Amino acid sequence: MAYGMITKIKKELPRKLKRKAMLNKTSIKSYDKNNKLTPAMILKLQEHSKHHTVAHIRMMVRMMGSGTSFNQAHKETMKKMGK
Repeated sequence: MAYGMITKIKKELPRKLKRKAMLNKTSIKSYDKNNKLTPAMILKLQEHSKHHTVAHIRMMVRMMGSGTSFNQAHKETMKKMGK
């Protein structure tokens, strides 16, 4: 195995473990058990999911479904789970 190949594998490994969300509208809707998210909230979460993990988005959806704002849900989730 060439040296370049080893460094490439080491660089890609953490990304795969982190598992970025990049969710679509239907998958975000499936996390919303009470169907309380508006279409605008779903679009905002979809854009937000490009930078955060699936667990982060799930927790935010749960919090937003129970009435907290996007910013409050994001701050709490960052404290508890991180990115």
